[in-house]
Amino acid sequence: MDNKIRSILFAVLFFVLLFPFKSYATDDTFTVTGLTMDHTTGYYSFYYSGYTGGDISRESVAIFGTGWGYNDEPASCTGGSSGAGTCSGIFNYSNGTFSCTPTLNVSIYGYNPSSPTFNYAFNPDPSCSANPTPTPTSVPVSVDSCTVAMSPVPFINQPEFYSGILSITNDSNSEDIKDITIAIYPNSNISYLTNQGWSVVDTGQGGHYFVRLHTDTNPITPDTTQNFALNYATSNADMLTVQMGNTGPDSTQVCGLANIYFSSFSVAPTPANVLPVVGTITTSVNPVQIGTQTTATANFSDGNSTDTHTAIFDWGDGSTSNGTIIESNGSGSVSGSHVYQVAGVYEVTLTVTDNNNASDSEVFQYISAYNPTPQGLFTGVRMFNSPLGAVPNQPTLTGQVKFGVTTKYDNQNLPTGKVSMNFSAANIEFEASTITVLVTSNGKATLRGTGTINETGNYTFLITGLDSSTDKIRFQIKDDTAVIYDSQPGAADTIDPTTSITAGQIIVQ
Repeated sequence: MDNKIRSILFAVLFFVLLFPFKSYATDDTFTVTGLTMDHTTGYYSFYYSGYTGGDISRESVAIFGTGWGYNDEPASCTGGSSGAGTCSGIFNYSNGTFSCTPTLNVSIYGYNPSSPTFNYAFNPDPSCSANPTPTPTSVPVSVDSCTVAMSPVPFINQPEFYSGILSITNDSNSEDIKDITIAIYPNSNISYLTNQGWSVVDTGQGGHYFVRLHTDTNPITPDTTQNFALNYATSNADMLTVQMGNTGPDSTQVCGLANIYFSSFSVAPTPANVLPVVGTITTSVNPVQIGTQTTATANFSDGNSTDTHTAIFDWGDGSTSNGTIIESNGSGSVSGSHVYQVAGVYEVTLTVTDNNNASDSEVFQYISAYNPTPQGLFTGVRMFNSPLGAVPNQPTLTGQVKFGVTTKYDNQNLPTGKVSMNFSAANIEFEASTITVLVTSNGKATLRGTGTINETGNYTFLITGLDSSTDKIRFQIKDDTAVIYDSQPGAADTIDPTTSITAGQIIVQ
């Protein structure tokens, strides 16, 4: 074909491919995966499926972005009329100046009436990465006056098929390489070996484990390298041989027989997932008046830096809400807000779950939600340090105690509310069952009633709280005959509390 006519036809085709669906939309669709391309070498490959245009064997391929495009006419595509296969090769036409367009278009066109185009989500060209990762290449094999290598590295049990480049360098001083024969042993099926200006020579021998190419127009001249697109299916092939001559396989050889031995292929084990770890929960307002918002926050970490996370708060009153997460490299913070509508003492549970469904939870004891009243109100949270002697059968035991109290007189002038206390070091988790006495005067509250330890038994309790510049608390729990716990051991019941709370607040009205 006249070069001028070809240029005009190519320009028209390129324009149509840049705007394939604006005027000539078709019902044909297909999907492209695993796209690779390198505009500097001209090599490309991809998997396709869902192609409905018929026999693909005579079709051409175009890959293009904004203002540029590359074509392979005709292309080397496998799959026939099945609708799925591979296309790969070396571009033989181009138009425009390549740029790192964020997305690419892949079009199959030619003999079939439609030219479906698939929009690929990113540009895989190595130059379009801020830090391009070089394609791993087999160790170059030098023999006499030639060097050969494969890219990417070939493996013995390569999954499905190999699609890459065979590079041949002519290190001789005078002879051109015009004829090459490759063979892959054992059990291989070479789909194609191709390069611009080279054609397949029919040797008259059956089998698909070897291919011979010849050129009179594009020889590998001394001190130059050419890249050949190579695709083969394999079943444990372990070696590729290359024979290079100046006129034919039986002619004078430019260099000896080069053997590339394949590497062992193994899939790296998937690293074990690491559970996220949720830190201590803090709250913005506690005690909190009902109808008023309180906010809980916590940090979390994850040993898998690529994990992403979701979070759920269980507010202890039967309601849950999603947490708001800010994270980077697998770690971050989570926050959530809630409005309590009923007075009570509540545990808050935060659960953080990663994208592998692994999770960790943290429990906050306690939030005290109270209903304000003109008088007869005693509410308080959150922690104090248990002194020596507080547990009679473990007199040297100390540690952190968490508590929550919210009590008041109801409309019938009866004390009502909720009391919780947890001294985990002593395995004492107390919950009030009844409240019999509530007395408040001059910032001091006295509370009496009965309850359970670890959900069993029947114990009496005394709590006194002091609402002052330094809030103080006393907890005393008894059974019928002995003291189980007393933060002021041996002190009279009427003595003011002396143990300062280390976090939280006490309100007495």
